[in-house]
Amino acid sequence: MQFKLTNKNPYRDLVNNVNNIARSAMTDAERVKAYSSLYNILKYKLKENEKYLHSSLAFSERCIHWNYRDIKSIKPVRNMKNPWLAFKRQFENAVNNSHNSSYSEVVITVSKELSWFYATAYRNDWVVNKFE
Repeated sequence: MQFKLTNKNPYRDLVNNVNNIARSAMTDAERVKAYSSLYNILKYKLKENEKYLHSSLAFSERCIHWNYRDIKSIKPVRNMKNPWLAFKRQFENAVNNSHNSSYSEVVITVSKELSWFYATAYRNDWVVNKFE
């Protein structure tokens, strides 16, 4: 399967491609193979730091926080309220444990996490859109 990796933020590429795989007419075995190949392509780009993710909603682009200073440092993001980070970790666990479980269990787990992700309010405020 061809993956579309056009966004500057790899988290957006991950979610968009997982959504395309989940909606495709593939079998469960083909989906798991596509999930693992997508993860192998993106795993080195999915860094959990402030270059790609916000640690809080207050620092999103639509909010102007009075105490926020644009400091040129990259800190790790450990906030599990961030839906992008939570989706990445659950997807990672499902793909890495695919050899211990059946294909249908992996597909169901990923589709549940994807639906939870899309149901989250303000999910776009947690991801960084500007790059320097």
